[in-house]
Amino acid sequence: MLRSRFVRACLLAAAAFSSAIALSSAAAQTAGGYHVVKKIAVGGEGGWDYALVDAAARRLYVSHGTKAVVIDIEKDAVIGEVTPANGIHGIALAPEFNRGFTSNGRDTTVTIFDLKTLATIGSVKVTGANPDAIWYDDASKRVFTFNGSGKNATAIDAAKGEVVGTIALGAKPEFAQNDGKGLLFVNLETDTGQVAVIDTKALRETKRYWLPGCEGPSGLAIDRKNNRLFSVCGNKTMAVSDPATGKVVALVPICAGPDAAAFDPATKMVFASCGGGVMTVVTQESADTYTPLGDAPTQRGSRTMAYDTKTHRAYLAAAEYGQAPAPQPGARPARPPMVPGSFSVIVVEAPAAQGVTVKEEKPGLLTKAGITAEAATATAQARLPTAKLKSAEIEEEKGKLIYSFDFETAGKPGIDEVNVDAMTGTVLAVEHETPKSEAAEAAKGKAKDKAKAPAKKP
Repeated sequence: MLRSRFVRACLLAAAAFSSAIALSSAAAQTAGGYHVVKKIAVGGEGGWDYALVDAAARRLYVSHGTKAVVIDIEKDAVIGEVTPANGIHGIALAPEFNRGFTSNGRDTTVTIFDLKTLATIGSVKVTGANPDAIWYDDASKRVFTFNGSGKNATAIDAAKGEVVGTIALGAKPEFAQNDGKGLLFVNLETDTGQVAVIDTKALRETKRYWLPGCEGPSGLAIDRKNNRLFSVCGNKTMAVSDPATGKVVALVPICAGPDAAAFDPATKMVFASCGGGVMTVVTQESADTYTPLGDAPTQRGSRTMAYDTKTHRAYLAAAEYGQAPAPQPGARPARPPMVPGSFSVIVVEAPAAQGVTVKEEKPGLLTKAGITAEAATATAQARLPTAKLKSAEIEEEKGKLIYSFDFETAGKPGIDEVNVDAMTGTVLAVEHETPKSEAAEAAKGKAKDKAKAPAKKP
């Protein structure tokens, strides 16, 4: 994301004097119930770009002006910063080497810092102008910067902090993801979007494919299990592609002005954050089938996002703006000024789980579960945010431990059942049962209980 992206975000915010958080709750309900739960004050001056969650260390890194702000996401409080990072865009982490890296667009460098102390270790000059996105590939132990003006990628040895190669791309690269097996995928911001596939060990491009229906892709997320990429595009579309075949398998409508994407493998939700003040929420029905749930209100100008798969929370950078000055005759509209000290991070999450006791099919199942009943209930509720939770149970089915939730929706006959894997927290199925099938299931359960009951003595 180039700095002009921040300018465009500001223009979108021309009429904004205050937060757009207090938008209608009805809109949030149509987006899986996702809503803003708090705002973390940061302050300071300057624009922003990427953000990154370190789920293991419970930290959030947010680019801001000439530094990376570090936030403790257990306490939702700023705990430090990384400097210098002149014109910072993104942050990458290599925990095995206790090192972090920032891409600095203004001086074409990468700052290397200590993950524990946040102290600067060194700086590396990259091989292409305006390093934008940055990503660590754990398979090759290399950090890659994607250089907007240079139209190439620079590979850096994470342990040594040295440049080891350059990969020409011929187009402006945007965000990237890796598969953990030595392949790196990067959006190319062409009129009709493209994805370049890079071998991170051989340092060469192995494949490139088009994204028909996608204009100017920016943010990128990945579903490693199903090998699917989610590219958010400038024409209000998310292109879902299979990098193995190079084919687009779905085009999903999303909000205008997207700049970041995220995927939650546990809840099977996909997110796109947009500068107009909303975040589109999409549910993955299968690897190739997706249903938009709607747009959750965020804050105007909040285009970039980081996602925590542990708490299922999204973090979006935000600020407030004053009135734009009147433009000079014949000049382009002026940018609205950012309100001093208004920079913050807003936190978006699904609705809290309804308080229903989870019954055990047999004693001891809850102690075997890898996911708490509370977390599983919240995951199920996020799939049916407007429904009422009727009952919940943990059971063993074909050797698999499963949470089963029954929901009722006003005016809709029957129930909706959501099954959640009790070990991983993944949604396994969402099925509707008619009153007839529900009665048959109840009869089957009674017969099962009767068969288990001890025989009466004569």
